[in-house]
Amino acid sequence: MAIFHGNAIPSASGSYDIDNSCRFNAADSAYMHFTPSGAGNRRIFTVSFWFKIVDPEGNGGQGVIMSAGTNSKITFWTNYLYVDIGDTGSASTVETSSYGQILERDPAAWRHFVMKVDTTQGAAADRINIYLNGVDMDFTVPAALAVNEETEFNNASAQKIGSNNSVGNYPNIYLSEYHMVDGTALDHTSFGEANDYGGWSAIKYSGSHGTNGYHLDFSNSAALGDDAAGSNDFTVSGVSTHDQMLDSPTNNFAVLNNLDNY
Repeated sequence: MAIFHGNAIPSASGSYDIDNSCRFNAADSAYMHFTPSGAGNRRIFTVSFWFKIVDPEGNGGQGVIMSAGTNSKITFWTNYLYVDIGDTGSASTVETSSYGQILERDPAAWRHFVMKVDTTQGAAADRINIYLNGVDMDFTVPAALAVNEETEFNNASAQKIGSNNSVGNYPNIYLSEYHMVDGTALDHTSFGEANDYGGWSAIKYSGSHGTNGYHLDFSNSAALGDDAAGSNDFTVSGVSTHDQMLDSPTNNFAVLNNLDNY
């Protein structure tokens, strides 16, 4: 196991091991999708996942990690994470765009992303928080997310991982320990902790996932879209058994550095 500053490495206690990840290969148009039978909580929820970017320049540097309905999505774009949270109207009604530079310089690094949303909060700054490796990310908010705004996350519309809303913009990425918690706004400390080396490590999430929530642990190679928390299973497209990986946030594999020109 590699131990480098900035990489995901275990705490001294070794309290939680993640066995697998799932590879999303852009050349295979790989993605997963799940459409809830009814709306869950569209105002209060938490998204948490670990990611390892294989090719930061693929698809012109743009790859959609997650999308929901027509407007909402989480996108990796070269050195930035780009978050849209919108209502169910046209694309022009997107309420919030959040940017945070992640300085993608280490192809071997696993990173932890948490998005905490609670639009019932009175203060605009408290309605969305985004964390990367346990650090609150700096981002700009072109338009305030309105009080009690309903997003398309957890709506009764297509929820996709690895694809844009209309199917496309596939990323070259590994994803691991993917949680959607419907109905609860959680801090990053529900999923990770500071370790003995000054980095950030995964911990086991022990709470519920709510009506339309799910936990994708990618433990079943024959059904990588299975929900380990319940029955909100995803249908896979372009994802095969060989896309189950042993490379994980607690078992980090060395990779060739695609930034080296030689």
